[in-house]
Amino acid sequence: MSATYGVPNLEHCIIIAVIHNDGTMHSIGVINLEEFDNAAAVEIFAGRSLDSEEFAIRVVAVADADHAAQGVFALDAITGAAERAGISLLNVIMTPKIAAGQHWTDLRTQEYGILPDPAMTAPAIAAIVDGFGPLPDAEEITRLFTEITPADTDHARTTQRDNPRFGRDTLHEVRKTIVEYLRTYDPDWADGGVIGADFAADERTRLLDNTAEGLAARIGVLVEVSGSARDALLGLAVIDIPTAARIYTHIANQLEGIHRAHMLAVAAVLYHVDGRPFHARDALYRCGLAVLGESGHLSETMPVIGRALLAAARANVETDTARRFLALGPIAARRFGIETPDYDLYPAE
Repeated sequence: MSATYGVPNLEHCIIIAVIHNDGTMHSIGVINLEEFDNAAAVEIFAGRSLDSEEFAIRVVAVADADHAAQGVFALDAITGAAERAGISLLNVIMTPKIAAGQHWTDLRTQEYGILPDPAMTAPAIAAIVDGFGPLPDAEEITRLFTEITPADTDHARTTQRDNPRFGRDTLHEVRKTIVEYLRTYDPDWADGGVIGADFAADERTRLLDNTAEGLAARIGVLVEVSGSARDALLGLAVIDIPTAARIYTHIANQLEGIHRAHMLAVAAVLYHVDGRPFHARDALYRCGLAVLGESGHLSETMPVIGRALLAAARANVETDTARRFLALGPIAARRFGIETPDYDLYPAE
């Protein structure tokens, strides 16, 4: 049950897992209890060809006290339909919630136990190693990418046109912001750390807020007109990838249209490399929305990085593609007079 950590918001529902006789998962389905009836139980197995010698099913009702009666009704209906279809049943389980410490009971065998932390099961740890977990909180992701007061790019556009050092100066300021943000995590920062964690958090908030004083607008203009600057932002990110991802996302939230799309595409690269594919895909989705909001024609103006990640997703090579983009970043940063660490594409070799 806890291995289903990758499915969000599992509550008040029925989970049906079809399992091969070698123990591997064939498929999994989730049905909302509010939408369940006898017809649904029959429909589940209608026209299915599940050889009882090759497959078996495990059924779990996730139902708190207010939904327990619905859960028992659904389990009875599904087990009856499965038996009529000649399908083997491994378990018929009730639990109020899929979370660490919750009790479960098998209604067929009367076995019972306590669920482990879903994020610490063997499948969850394997998914983390492979870069596909654990599933983040959906509300946290929404907050992370929520747009805020948009920056006024008009003045920045004029400055970019009149100042030949515009790109270099802007990228140097980004580098300074990344370094200062990263320093707040150093235990020896701020008088040996005596000021405390609250002060460090406040300082990080201040640094993010300061981007509204012109930096976000300048970055927005710069990434629209300069491909080398977009690559240089990836080079700066090698200083500390999680820090850069956070700062770039905050900057993107102050931008609109193609400016926002470019920054979200850059952030998506960082989230993939940092092992946060759910964040990366959400960034890419919002990148597309930003482009559609401006032009109505996704294929015409989707940033190159965004298009490359979308193509990579179809072949399941998103992280590889993101890492190759990141490896080019330090080269681009040097064009603007900024030295950054190189990114090692082959750390295990």
